[in-house]
Amino acid sequence: RDTESLWPGQNWKHKIREAITEGAFAFIACFSAAGVAREVSGQYPELYMAAEEHRRRRPGVPWIFPVRFDDCTVPDLDLGGGVTLGDIQRADLFGPDRERNLQRLIGGVTMILQSQAPQTPPPQTDPTPPSTAAAEPTLTQQLKTALRTERSDIIVHDLVMPIADRARFALTDPAEFPTQGTGHVRDVADLIDRQWIALDELIDALVVAGLWGTAEHDRTWTEVAQRIGLAIVEHAGLIVLLQARRFALLPVVYATGIASVYRNNYGPLRAVAVDATVKELDGRVPVVARSSPWSPFSEMPLTAQVLALEASGEVVSDEVLEALRTKRRGNRYTPGSDLLHDRLRPKFLDTIVDDDEYSETFDKLEVLLGLLVADLRIRDRSDDARSGPWIPNPTTGRFTWRDRYANNEHTVERRMLASLVEAGEAWPPLRGGMFDGFVARANAAFDYFIPIAEEGRKSRW
Repeated sequence: RDTESLWPGQNWKHKIREAITEGAFAFIACFSAAGVAREVSGQYPELYMAAEEHRRRRPGVPWIFPVRFDDCTVPDLDLGGGVTLGDIQRADLFGPDRERNLQRLIGGVTMILQSQAPQTPPPQTDPTPPSTAAAEPTLTQQLKTALRTERSDIIVHDLVMPIADRARFALTDPAEFPTQGTGHVRDVADLIDRQWIALDELIDALVVAGLWGTAEHDRTWTEVAQRIGLAIVEHAGLIVLLQARRFALLPVVYATGIASVYRNNYGPLRAVAVDATVKELDGRVPVVARSSPWSPFSEMPLTAQVLALEASGEVVSDEVLEALRTKRRGNRYTPGSDLLHDRLRPKFLDTIVDDDEYSETFDKLEVLLGLLVADLRIRDRSDDARSGPWIPNPTTGRFTWRDRYANNEHTVERRMLASLVEAGEAWPPLRGGMFDGFVARANAAFDYFIPIAEEGRKSRW
C-alpha cells in the first residue's frame, strides 16, 4: 500500500493509519533478525498503530498475526489487557515446518476475511477508475440466488457437489492426512487444523443451507455429508490418527445445525445428521451417531484441550502444554464442544450478531443432537433382532457447564422439553422431520437424555 497507493503531497503517516484502522481485515506483522536489529525503522510506527487498533477490537477475535522469517525475537509490544505481541500465536516461515505453518497462516487469515466485511468502502487512493464490470458473486450470494430459483434443486446440486468433492479429495490426501506417524499432540492438532482449511468453503455452503434451504434441496445436503463420510473411512493406521480423521464430520453437522436451529429450519439438519449415513464394516449408521465432539479425541484428550485453547485465542506454548499434561493447569470440561463453538463463530457473525444468542443457539443444537442419538439408541435397543453398527449413548456438550447454576426447570434441555409440550406436533424440529414427526418418540428421547445431561452437569463443579 505505501508504494502503490501513496502519491506526492499526501500525508503518508495519515494514510498508513487510515489503512490500518479503517481498511485492514488482518494485520500481518513480519519480523527478521535484520529488521529487529535496527535502531530506527519505519515498521515501528506501524506496529504501534496496530497495537492501538488491537486494543479497540473485541477481545478474543484474531486480527494481528506475527510472522517470523528466521529465528529472531518478536518484540514484546503491549497490546493491552495484559497481552503482548509475544503472547499471540506466531507463524514461523522458515525451517522444516515452513509449508505447514504457511498453510495455517493462510487458514487463519482466510477465516478473518470470510467473517468480516467493511462497513463502508475503504478510501479510494488509487487514481485508476474503478472497473465497470460486475464483481464475481460470492459462493454465498450464488447459493442464496439459486435456492430461490425455479428448479433450484438441480442448480444447487451442481453448485455444491464440486465443493464437497474438492473437500473430500483434500481430506483423503495421504500427505496431508496420514494414518501413520508419531501421533504427537501437536501433529494431531495440525491434522485437525488442516481439516478446517479443507472444509472451509463447504462450511460456508452449509451455513446457507441451514438458513435458507427448503425440502427440495435436502437430498443434496445428504449427499454432501455422505461424501465427507467417505473421506473418514480408513481401517488401518495409528488409532489416534484414525480417530482424528473422524473430526471432519463435526464441522459439517454443526455448521448446518447452528444455522438450522437459529432459523427454525430443521430439514437441512435432518438431511445431514439423520438421513446421511456413514458406511462401516458392519453396516451403515446415521451421521449423528458418529458426531460426538468427544470421539475424535478419546485416545488423546490433550489434543482437544490444545485446540480449544488455540480457538479461544490463547498461545499454547510447550510450557502450557506440559502444564496441561501434568494437570498443573485445569482442563476444560468440554474442549471438543468449545472448539467447535469458537471456530464456527466467525461464520455466523453476519447472521447471529449477539454472542449470547449464538451460544444459546449452539446449546440448543447440542441438546437436539443428543436427543437424536437417544432416539436411535432407544430404537436400537428395542430391536431384538438388532444387527449392524453400535449406537452409543448420547454425549453432552458445553451447555452442561454454561447453565450449571440454573434451576432444573431452566436448563436448556428442560426449556426445550417445555416447548415440545406446548407445541405438540407443531414443534419445529418435528415439522422438520426429526423423530419422523412423532411426538411420542421426541418425548421418549427427552426421557432418555435428560438424566444423562443432569449427570454430566453434576461433574461441572
